[in-house]
Amino acid sequence: MEATGSYTAGVDSTLSLPPAGMRSHHPRVTQRAPLSCYPCSKRKRRCSRTVPCTNCVNRGISDQCHRETVVLAKNRPSLDQTARPRSAKTARVATTAHRTHGDSDRAHVRESPASHLPGQHHITDSAREQVAARPVNVESPSHGDLGNQDSTTDVYSQGSPVAFNHDGNLGSSPRQRDVDSHLSGEAANTLEALVWGSHKATAEVHYGRGRALNIQGSLSSAQEREVLSFHQLHVAWTHNVLHMPSFMRECQLYRQVEHSLPDAGWLTLYYAVLSLSFMYMHPQKAEKLGLPEASLLSQSFYDLAIESLHAAELATVNSMHALQAVCILLPCCHFFGDSKRIMILLAMANVTAQIMGLHRVQAKSERPESVSEVISREVQKRVWCCLCIQDSYLITFKRSYSISMAHCSTPPPSNCDEKEASISCNGSVAELPADHFTQSTFQIQQLKLSNISRALFDSVSSLERAGQGIHSVFDKVLEADDALVRFAQELPPWLSVVQQETLRDDDPCIVPAAGANADHPEVLQSVRRTLRISFLHKRIMIHRSLFCRSLTDKRFHYSYTSCLDAARTILKEY
Repeated sequence: MEATGSYTAGVDSTLSLPPAGMRSHHPRVTQRAPLSCYPCSKRKRRCSRTVPCTNCVNRGISDQCHRETVVLAKNRPSLDQTARPRSAKTARVATTAHRTHGDSDRAHVRESPASHLPGQHHITDSAREQVAARPVNVESPSHGDLGNQDSTTDVYSQGSPVAFNHDGNLGSSPRQRDVDSHLSGEAANTLEALVWGSHKATAEVHYGRGRALNIQGSLSSAQEREVLSFHQLHVAWTHNVLHMPSFMRECQLYRQVEHSLPDAGWLTLYYAVLSLSFMYMHPQKAEKLGLPEASLLSQSFYDLAIESLHAAELATVNSMHALQAVCILLPCCHFFGDSKRIMILLAMANVTAQIMGLHRVQAKSERPESVSEVISREVQKRVWCCLCIQDSYLITFKRSYSISMAHCSTPPPSNCDEKEASISCNGSVAELPADHFTQSTFQIQQLKLSNISRALFDSVSSLERAGQGIHSVFDKVLEADDALVRFAQELPPWLSVVQQETLRDDDPCIVPAAGANADHPEVLQSVRRTLRISFLHKRIMIHRSLFCRSLTDKRFHYSYTSCLDAARTILKEY
């Protein structure tokens, strides 16, 4: 006697299958189309997977042999499609038409009620019945044996697909596997990837070319000078790949000399600087300069920078200007929802930089150098340092990195002044003490933080390849945490990442000894807050693989408290 479709005790009654007479009108949702015929599937017999099959012919019911009509799970989210099968040719034509019409078709679907579509009502009801919300079992896998679970146990919490058989019983998918510590780590990685906008499922914003502001001519000389001055004071320390006095002099030179056309690489750098400047500029500041709609200006210059970067042919032409432009454009890629472009640009920039020898720049020349040569050497070190920092960020998304620090001999950037009169001393760079704030201060500290996370990733990867347990991984995490503590202790007092509630930003003990922008407390406050957030994010990153495990295993409670304390402080700082 055929089952009525009701489940055993403990399972929501809303998940019951419809009666047998209605199943043809309510196709079930499944991961793949069945190959066995419906009578063999119902009787749980091995099927020859032909229509009619051998069993049905032997039983004399060859006329009843057919495959069940189902709705594939990959097609279930788009409920505007019917369940009638389409040929491959029809599917290709429909896909082409969908891409051709684009937004107009999607707008029409949004405006049309779901009930007006043919066959929509039946598919929607079936999908709702079979994928209705169910309570998730939050019990830790360590508290029970997953292999001994009853067939009616909720397995959504195991991260595996769920299959419903014809008798109304809930069975696990063949892809179901044991849940171990690796799942917790991957879940944390996926969550962070979603936050940073690099995951495939992230809703990215795609701006068309027509949305960008159509720039009439270019910025006036006064406007350009004000924007570049704003970039030098408030933005340049975030990337530190430019010697701003030299770049501003080049901009002025191209304006004064008629019919002087810069190369595509320099033009890309120019547009990238303007795009990042307007992205960080307050709208009121832009309006005072006679440039309303700063966000549209940033989008316009970003589009121009990408077009110029293609013209510069970074893949075939070695250009320092193009490398600098890539480093500056990375925040804009995030801001404009173009995150997928970041990995490609960084990969191209890393290879180009190594071809140009930036990974083996000497600390100083054997002979005295001119001021321009000293500046060029420092810019090369800064660009390579920026690429190393950005490459370490991709460990979260790629679970690997492209730059091996063991193969590089380029020293970190020097903590030097940007003024040409003081940047060179006897043919070499004049380095300032660590308590002097310069444009390179933030980048130097960021490189130290990235080296800590890179070393932890190497250690954990070696342990995983050797088959070591989670406690060995936890020991490496604690070592990285100790390295973060030493990093915080070695910082200058004015740059301390430790929250000091009793101190104000104008207290003498948190002001640098000297250096550029020392008389601009708002810049120092931005540097300090940004470095503090970076430090706390790095602490979350090294502990996140053990955070989920710490919820059930108190031996990893330190990772739990470290992540929560860092998250609270980030929210407070932000």
